[in-house]
Amino acid sequence: MDFIYSSGDKIHKVSGYDLEKDVNVGQTITLSVSMQAPKTPSNYTTYWILRDGNTTFCKMIATIIVN
Repeated sequence: MDFIYSSGDKIHKVSGYDLEKDVNVGQTITLSVSMQAPKTPSNYTTYWILRDGNTTFCKMIATIIVN
């Protein structure tokens, strides 16, 4: 299972991560992405997915506001 960048603003330092362990149905996990805030004030949105092969399981959106 991979946690990977899908689209949107490229504010991440790494575009994909392998999940280190299996996650069973009903379990929860914490996912984190190393990002760097842009120098220009604005709203930035990045989209990430959980994917196994060609199958996408979950889509996630992160929006940051840079002042």
